[in-house]
Amino acid sequence: MVTFPSSKIETRLGSPVWIAEEERGRPLGIIRFAIGSGKATASVTIAPDARGNGLAAPVVAAGTRKLLAKNSALLVQAFIRPGNTPSERAFSLAGYVPAGRDVENGVELLRYVVPEEPSS
Repeated sequence: MVTFPSSKIETRLGSPVWIAEEERGRPLGIIRFAIGSGKATASVTIAPDARGNGLAAPVVAAGTRKLLAKNSALLVQAFIRPGNTPSERAFSLAGYVPAGRDVENGVELLRYVVPEEPSS
């Protein structure tokens, strides 16, 4: 199970960064959200010794839920290099959906977003 201890690291720009840990306190990875203009862009890094164990999706899902619990108005997105199948799979399993392509600094990237919940 992935947990985030109560401590949260804030960057100087106010973008949340959380360290994911397993129940015994072993660090599993970090999820960060760069926030600006009503959008939050997710990035995740899994600890080298924890990679290949299917942990990225739970870290992304838990971090995204935590972020949206504090600010549900944000559009949450992630940018992934084409061919990075593990990242595509992790974000898809965490509930993100493909939303086209974008170019950042001359690099083409796949854009994934958290779908807005349908209004009742």
